[in-house]
Amino acid sequence: MAEKVLWKTKPVECWTKFKEIARERYTGDGTTTTTSNYRVQGFTASNYKVAGGGEGYAANCANMGLTLEFRRACEGMGYARDLCAYSGAHLGSIFTDKYAFGGSFPKPDLVKRGHTCDTHAKWALIEAEHYGVPFFATDGPLMYEFDSEQTRQNKMDYMVAQELESIEWQEKHTGERFDDEAYIRGLYNNFRSRNLWAQVCILNQNIPAPLDQKSIFSLFVIPFFQGARDECAQQMEILRDEVEDRVKNHIAAVPTERYRFVTTGIPPWHALNTFRYLEKYGAVSVACRYSTDLGTNTTMVEGGREVPIPTLEERGIVLKTREEAIRCAIERRCLYVTKTWRFCGHQGQENDLRQARLWQADGALLHYNRGCEQFSLGLPQIRQALLEHNYDVLIYEGSSTDPRDIDQIRTFDRIDTLMESRGLEKLND
Repeated sequence: MAEKVLWKTKPVECWTKFKEIARERYTGDGTTTTTSNYRVQGFTASNYKVAGGGEGYAANCANMGLTLEFRRACEGMGYARDLCAYSGAHLGSIFTDKYAFGGSFPKPDLVKRGHTCDTHAKWALIEAEHYGVPFFATDGPLMYEFDSEQTRQNKMDYMVAQELESIEWQEKHTGERFDDEAYIRGLYNNFRSRNLWAQVCILNQNIPAPLDQKSIFSLFVIPFFQGARDECAQQMEILRDEVEDRVKNHIAAVPTERYRFVTTGIPPWHALNTFRYLEKYGAVSVACRYSTDLGTNTTMVEGGREVPIPTLEERGIVLKTREEAIRCAIERRCLYVTKTWRFCGHQGQENDLRQARLWQADGALLHYNRGCEQFSLGLPQIRQALLEHNYDVLIYEGSSTDPRDIDQIRTFDRIDTLMESRGLEKLND
């Protein structure tokens, strides 16, 4: 643990611009081109408007205190109490016809969804059936280290074929040509945005941490949900430069930093004040796999350290055709196996131990998320591995969107017990 030091601090200067861009996803078109009036749900938009919804929307609903109403509406339609927390909140918003950002829920003209967990395709199908609009699902098999080269190539070919078919389906239902040029430009931006985000996350290994986890959860939506936009890629560079400056000048997110956590899994978006409570002790959460690698990796391992995945320009890749672009997008999943899904077994333990080591953590905060069983699989084994390597481990039960599933008073009591056992008193109230 670090000695008691009062670090310099100041707000993140580009914070306001990030908030504006993030809000545009749900209140505007969410794309840089608006050559079409069609609104789609689930697409990397190209020249189409984006219909509000999905995991990011559900997280916003939870943070805005709306998900209890939406979850109850979903259950009232006969869906299970233990349904995926994100899908329950999103579908409840549809069933109540109440949009978190004002007005009625925006009706999509098309619904497409990649199927990478048990809920995704069915969740999107329910939305499409509710509005009576066309639906298309693509399967997304996971890539594993033990896959043979032929198996990996077969999976890639399978996914490329599905994406090409989905574009033909899209063109058929809209009567409009898919904008290959916009898609390719967006892909270059996407790789660039995620590369810059990886740089930002790695800079947080510094002591003191230039960013706190609660702020990171707000910033990461730009590279992952809107990183294909020209403006977003530019804004990510501004953020990276600012964080570099904070590191150079020892500017801390938490001026009283003296204890560092890493975090695993989806946070309880309705209870992010948990991270603020930690700060009362000078404890700061500095990294989380969910915000570093959501959906697809941003980093790869070289020599025991994590480094950003190179941009397409850095790799000298020139994309000219639709198929080349789609294959390149899917290749990321094939070459850099997605850590986000890897909480089970030996791989999950390695990932979390490496994160704790590289981000110079004293302990780990593990969220046993009732709202996403996938993200809770393997957590007992990860907890044991961290304890065996002499890290403190604080566990708490909750849900990514359902406030009924968290006992915050008990969670705060556990934080008090751990901090006091390390001789740390509250610095403020």
